[in-house]
Amino acid sequence: MFDFKIIRALLFDLGGVVIEIDFDRVFDSWSKHSSLNPEQIRDLFYFDEPYQQHERGQIEPEIYYEHIRSSLNLTATNKQIELGWNKIFSGEIDPVVKQIKDIKNKIPCYAFTNTNRAHQNAWEICCPSIPLLFKRIFSSWKLGFRKPDPAAFRAVLDSMQVNAKEVIFFDDTEENVTAAKSLGLQAQLVKSSCDITNILSRLEEYRDYKEYSTVPRAPTS
Repeated sequence: MFDFKIIRALLFDLGGVVIEIDFDRVFDSWSKHSSLNPEQIRDLFYFDEPYQQHERGQIEPEIYYEHIRSSLNLTATNKQIELGWNKIFSGEIDPVVKQIKDIKNKIPCYAFTNTNRAHQNAWEICCPSIPLLFKRIFSSWKLGFRKPDPAAFRAVLDSMQVNAKEVIFFDDTEENVTAAKSLGLQAQLVKSSCDITNILSRLEEYRDYKEYSTVPRAPTS
C-alpha cells in the first residue's frame, strides 16, 4: 500500500521502466565481430566490477571496451563495440511515457538510472521525449554512485530536497527496490507497464479527489 497523502515526488528508473531495453540486440551485434555466437556471448557477459566502474564513471569507456573485447573474444574496434552496445535501446514504453506526461505537471517527476556516458547519449537521441518528462535525470556515471548503493539514493534525495517517505520509486530490479524500501522510500517493483500506470492512475484519482473535496461550495438552502 502507498500513502498517497504524503507523496511529493515520483522517481523512475529508465531502462526496463520507461525505455525498452533488449540485451539480445547487443549480443547479436557483437557476435558479428567474434568467433562466439550470441548465446555464448550472453553466457560470458557479466555485470562485473569493470561494468559497475564504467557505470560509476570511474573508468573511461575505452578501458571498459578493452575489457569487453578481451572477455568476449571480439575483434571489433571501440566504435563497433559502442555501436553494438547502444543497440540495447529499442524505443520508449508508450503507456508509461503517456502517463508521466499527464502527471508531471501535477507532481514533480525525476529519473534515476544506472547508466554510462555512451548509453545516455544514445537514449537521448533515440528517445528524445525522455529528457522532457523529468525535472531532473540522475545518472550513475555523473553521480559516482549506482543503485543499490544507499549513498546513491541519499545523494538523489538530497538533490530532490524531499524525505524518503515522500517519494514513490519505480524500478525493474528487485535489489534496487529492496534498497530503496530499506531507506524509507515507497517503492514498486516493475514487472510490466501496468505496475506503473495503475499506481499513477490511483495517485491522480486521489489527488483529484483531494482537490475537489477542498473546493469551497455554495451553501444549499
